[in-house]
Amino acid sequence: TVTLEAKEGKKAEQHVVLLGKKVKPDDDSSAYYARVSGQDLVFELSSWKARDFLNEFRDTKMFEFKDEDLKQVAVVWPKGKLVAAKDGDDYKLVQPAKLDRYDPQKVKDIVSEMRWLRADRFAQYAGQPKPAFGLSKPRMTVELEMKDGTKHTIRFGAVTPKDKDK
Repeated sequence: TVTLEAKEGKKAEQHVVLLGKKVKPDDDSSAYYARVSGQDLVFELSSWKARDFLNEFRDTKMFEFKDEDLKQVAVVWPKGKLVAAKDGDDYKLVQPAKLDRYDPQKVKDIVSEMRWLRADRFAQYAGQPKPAFGLSKPRMTVELEMKDGTKHTIRFGAVTPKDKDK
């Protein structure tokens, strides 16, 4: 339900748009059924326009944390793992014990990216992720472990259809 209020002169009008189910439930690009409250007409609202309404009220921020609360960072990919512990303003390599070309600045960059990471759009709103998302065997996983034991994890899966050509 979306409520819009328009003021023209001194008179305010309120319009309520009711957003229903998808026209084709199994199709991510399906239109949605919708109607304006108080009117009999039911119409189809394109998925991209409905998404504007749906996403407008969601927080796209992935994580919220302070640097001083961070304990360590782990980056895992199919053939390796790197763990770096916060040591003052730097990151000390924990795993593997030795690495020929370790650059603590790269870890700082990852932490900064995680702090500013935002969703472009939402691919699914509930339930187990679809296999096509590639999240059961991710390309990469980044985990931030906080001093209080809280963990913030993101898994990078399959490339989205809109990004395949990039």
